[in-house]
Amino acid sequence: GPRLLHGFRFEHLSTGAELPTREALAKLPGPLAAVLLELPLRDAGYLLPTWDELSSFAALCQEKEVPLHFDGARLWESAPYLGHGLAEIAGLADTAYVSFYKGLRGLAGAAVAGPEDVVAEVRQWRQRMGGTLFTMQPYAVSALRGLREEVPRMAKYHDYAVGLAERLPDLGIAVFPDPPHTNAFRILVPVGTEVVMSRLLTFAEAEKTVLTPPWRPADVPGWSWSEFTVGSATLDWTIDEAAALLAKVLLTD
Repeated sequence: GPRLLHGFRFEHLSTGAELPTREALAKLPGPLAAVLLELPLRDAGYLLPTWDELSSFAALCQEKEVPLHFDGARLWESAPYLGHGLAEIAGLADTAYVSFYKGLRGLAGAAVAGPEDVVAEVRQWRQRMGGTLFTMQPYAVSALRGLREEVPRMAKYHDYAVGLAERLPDLGIAVFPDPPHTNAFRILVPVGTEVVMSRLLTFAEAEKTVLTPPWRPADVPGWSWSEFTVGSATLDWTIDEAAALLAKVLLTD
């Protein structure tokens, strides 16, 4: 999309389960229009840099006089691991994007924060690209609910994820990263994808509960992986109950 519409050219700072680093950025030749950093890096297992690594990365962007943009769709979930407030985290970047429909469980929608002149231009491009709706009221109401109710729970969700990830390997379920950086992480089992999906479907039909998103083949033959996200519904179970249920459904015929 952006390549065709705006003529952008992209250089990737990392691939796979690897975070972009200051060193990788320093090696890129030539001038850059902007640098984008996803927090957390979902395709790598919801990985986050440390606060010092993130600060150093942002400082290099300033040295290079290159605008830094945070794709912070899950920025809310990143604060507990980084150990700093949302305003301080976003303040490292020139602009930041946040989502209202992922961790905040809103209907849809997002926001971009930055200098007034930049945001004014973003607003123009939103309209040019067909992103301005007739009314934002339902989305704004659901976003405000998420800001009020979900953001204060993010530390609790993260603590639960860390506790669950500590328990699962004892039951035969591998986790990555260990410990989780956010309230979401990858889980892996030594079961074929079709088999594990069949078990999950059987459980969902019987209990009217979906435990995980769809599963995919792992790099190791015979293994499969998916993501597990801790949210308000997860807290209805103790960590031991959730771990036992996952092991029973995923590993038992």
